[in-house]
Amino acid sequence: MESPFYVKDLTKEQRLEGVLHQNDARINYLAAIIKAVNQSWEVAPEVIRSQIDYQGFHYTAKVGLDTIDNPPPQPNYQNYYLIVDTGSSFIWTQCENSKTTATMANAHSAGYLGGPSTEGVLGSDRFTFESGDENGVTESVYGLVCGCGIKQFNFNFLGNPSKVAGMIGMEPGPEALISQLDARFPEWQQIFTTPLLASPNPFYYMNLLGISVNRMQLEIPPGDFSLSPDGRSRGCVLDSGSPLTSLPIGAYTKVKDAMVSYFQQKNLPIIDKPELPDQQAFLYLPDCMCLVFQAQDRYPNVPAIIGNYAQSDYRVLFDLRTSTVSFAEDEHCDYI
Repeated sequence: MESPFYVKDLTKEQRLEGVLHQNDARINYLAAIIKAVNQSWEVAPEVIRSQIDYQGFHYTAKVGLDTIDNPPPQPNYQNYYLIVDTGSSFIWTQCENSKTTATMANAHSAGYLGGPSTEGVLGSDRFTFESGDENGVTESVYGLVCGCGIKQFNFNFLGNPSKVAGMIGMEPGPEALISQLDARFPEWQQIFTTPLLASPNPFYYMNLLGISVNRMQLEIPPGDFSLSPDGRSRGCVLDSGSPLTSLPIGAYTKVKDAMVSYFQQKNLPIIDKPELPDQQAFLYLPDCMCLVFQAQDRYPNVPAIIGNYAQSDYRVLFDLRTSTVSFAEDEHCDYI
């Protein structure tokens, strides 16, 4: 089934060029947030699942909003696609004053580096999540704080922008979905867990110890990924809003050289093309296989970023109660 975000008239090269620009803008955004930082809702279900899709280098969640007077078996809500973003904490959807049933109070505005912004009113609404299983199970949560965006500017999503109705902020913060739900995750076997590191910056920092290529750990100084003692700069973050994985220039060079050496041993030619983002490290183009990583040397305080492409086929579990993040490999991971 074809995604509603898929645009047929773009080549892979054109899409990836857009991804590079998007990733650069994302790095700028994180840098601005770090610079700025340095100057009780009831939920019934214990586990909330929402169908997700990965197109246009965004994770999008299918969420039901409003209450519509439809006769059974029609749903009594309207489904929307919202971009999942671990680098922001605000939930908002596009609205029309005459067509929303959400409870509204106060005004809201949210801006993103590069020009995108939304303005509207802040209130609460019922969110309905479809599990996508054969039984058609849905889970509803009442009273989630969200913004009703009346005016949106400069949101140029890859794919069809008319299908994206807003964003779900997932970073640690009181307005983020993960904080409002305050829900526990189900336990799975073969889960790998690591602590989340404390930082005044509103991102998910983790302790990245190193990178291996062909099961050989590269000689990257540990300090390349270390969070500064005050927790305000460098380090490594998980970010669903960044398509690519960005590394400090020294670490990136080590990874790139190791990959070049590996493929030269396999007698595969190295093509002089940009390192662009099938498997968590590569994307296949008609005439080459491209590395998914990107060098970042413009902002010394910006952390290494594990982007959403590297997180594909994994369930990533953020537990704010224990300050940990867990990973579970899953080739059929279609839910958030």
